[in-house]
Amino acid sequence: MVRRTLTLLGTLCLLSVGNGGEPAGGHPQDSGVPTTTELPNPPAEPTTEATATEEDKRQKEIEKLEAEIENLRLQNDALGVRTRRWSVWLGAIGGVTGAMLTFVIGWLGLRLNRLQVSRVKQEEHLSLRKLEQDRHLEREKQNMELYKGLGHENPRVQFAAASVLLERLNTYREKTQRREDLTEAERAEHPTIILVLVAVIKERIEETETHRALRKHIADNLVKALRAVVAQDQRPPEDPSSPLQPYDWQYANLAEVWWEGVDARGVDFYQANFHKAGLARAFLNNAVFYEADVRDAVLKGAHLEGANFFGAEMAGARMDGATFGADTVWPEGFDPDKANLRRCGR
Repeated sequence: MVRRTLTLLGTLCLLSVGNGGEPAGGHPQDSGVPTTTELPNPPAEPTTEATATEEDKRQKEIEKLEAEIENLRLQNDALGVRTRRWSVWLGAIGGVTGAMLTFVIGWLGLRLNRLQVSRVKQEEHLSLRKLEQDRHLEREKQNMELYKGLGHENPRVQFAAASVLLERLNTYREKTQRREDLTEAERAEHPTIILVLVAVIKERIEETETHRALRKHIADNLVKALRAVVAQDQRPPEDPSSPLQPYDWQYANLAEVWWEGVDARGVDFYQANFHKAGLARAFLNNAVFYEADVRDAVLKGAHLEGANFFGAEMAGARMDGATFGADTVWPEGFDPDKANLRRCGR
């Protein structure tokens, strides 16, 4: 279209200057200078009517070309407006599309990053879980060796195994006091260790001096590891139950144990052996000593409110200053007034 416009403009220019070098009506005037050679006769001048027709024709051609140029200009302007509009719309659409693609790509990247992080965390969790399980299995193997060591024929091995197990219980107690969480393995083995040690205490065999010493060592330190000992001039926690209560102490052989200030409230010591045991200042409220052996035991200053000593053997028991209540049950023939006891409320 541009080429066509240029062609029309060139034609128009040619038509405008068709006879531009001559006057419109004739030949140049004589100069008055004489010549020796006679000039040829000039051509006949065109008529006025023919000249007017040619001028009209030329003018029409010029007007036609100008009209075509104007039409082309209008077409160019219209095409330019549409082009600009399309350019704006295409630019806007391209910008929106680019923003959407950027958002989608960014979202996919973020999603993939999160999935990758989640996968890494999951793998780390599984690795830690497996490591914890391996440690748990290894610790169980160690515990099994320690449990076997309690029955070893060598007394040193027995005491070493008992000491390690008691030390583990002390570690758990200290972590609990610091409000630290126990590991899964520690939570699992904690009650097992206690049950095994209590089973050693309850073992009914012909006791040797070595076994007696081992049993006493376990019993004396187990109540400390379980935080079941109340310090001098203090009271047990508000919790009405003793730390010993969840475990089975029936038939336990606790002869000669040193449980001064022990918190044994509500514990069942059915037919347990407390011969010559040290239970001074012990909190034995609501404890059961049904048919228990309490001979020659020391219960000075003990708290016996609600305790049940029905059928118990209490010959030689020293109970000076111990307190009891109306709900305390005594064996047949026992006189608390002769034992120098103090009744609550007096």
